[in-house]
Amino acid sequence: VSALASGEDLEDDALDGWDVAWYAPFLSGGGYSSEATSFVVTLARELGNLHIRQFAEEPSLAFMEVIGEDTVVALSRLGSRAHSPGHRLMAVCHSTPDAWVPSRFP
Repeated sequence: VSALASGEDLEDDALDGWDVAWYAPFLSGGGYSSEATSFVVTLARELGNLHIRQFAEEPSLAFMEVIGEDTVVALSRLGSRAHSPGHRLMAVCHSTPDAWVPSRFP
């Protein structure tokens, strides 16, 4: 991410053999949602091995209407990608800290 933020290109083989799974409340609205969406939309331009999963909060239809069809379609495309057999998996969890309190989820 820091390479992209500074305008540098990623090395072509930097993530060979790796898939990146990004878990976040993409379609829920709020700060975590907007931040995660900005990251993955930018990263998807460079990483063909990036896939996302809605995580920690329920999707919001009202929010999906606000962010527009192009963004919803882009996120849907990233969400339909599967883990590549034989690749290692790097997971990014982009959520509020309370998503990791198992006792809150019976």
